[in-house]
Amino acid sequence: MAALLLVAAALPVAAQDEPAEPEPDEMHYAFATYLGSGIYRVENTTVQVYRIPFEFGILKDEDRRWGVRLQVPVTLGFYHFTIEDLVVTELPERVATISVVPSLRFPIRVDRHWTLTPFVDFGAATDLDEHKESWVFGGGIAAKALYPVADYELRPGFRALWAHRAADDLEYGEDLVKLETGLDVRVPLWFSVRGRQADFGVFFKNYSYFEELEFLRPELGPINLTTQWEFGVTLGTRTPLEFLGFKLPPVGMSYRFGDDVSAVRIVFGDPI
Repeated sequence: MAALLLVAAALPVAAQDEPAEPEPDEMHYAFATYLGSGIYRVENTTVQVYRIPFEFGILKDEDRRWGVRLQVPVTLGFYHFTIEDLVVTELPERVATISVVPSLRFPIRVDRHWTLTPFVDFGAATDLDEHKESWVFGGGIAAKALYPVADYELRPGFRALWAHRAADDLEYGEDLVKLETGLDVRVPLWFSVRGRQADFGVFFKNYSYFEELEFLRPELGPINLTTQWEFGVTLGTRTPLEFLGFKLPPVGMSYRFGDDVSAVRIVFGDPI
């Protein structure tokens, strides 16, 4: 199981052919599992999301060249809730949105550096405040590599994704189409943790949205989201530590920006 992601995100709405007039504080939730983690701010609106990506191995060959894995991310959203609220008060008692979008993943090791992972997703999302429900399905392909260079590790990667939202209030549905590309550079540190070499990572990513998204802002109209950039750092170990049978991932922070939408992320796991 991957680690808990503590995140905050304002959720964009995909453009429609004939968009209806949005309600003042409407922000879409159905694509929360895809749009990344962070403390997103659009004007004075903040949405915090807790994403718990459970993951299970189903099949793998003896040489570990291919496999089948099931990821079940559970995403809980809280509107108008900030990190400061977590210190001053307790967590909100009422969850605003929830989504469960299982992903069936098929990792294939194509050579000693690269692993390709086609995937298909299908699940549902619910706005508990407005009593709205959406079906979410999609798919794509991800790729990751590892190139040792002296004591460093270069980890390039990309993910191409198409996702669709279907609901009773939509005639044709809404689409999310994006490409993520990035590079993670790991540097060994001078100390070890329980016999495991510690390392420090620096990464950057680009997010390109081919189906233009809209952030709906109260009273000021939408912001079109087409391109974003992200820079961050992580701290972990070359060989993952284990606790109660679970592998502990690297942890870090990053800053994401572009198209008048910014975010500060708390990163758990490989960033690329």
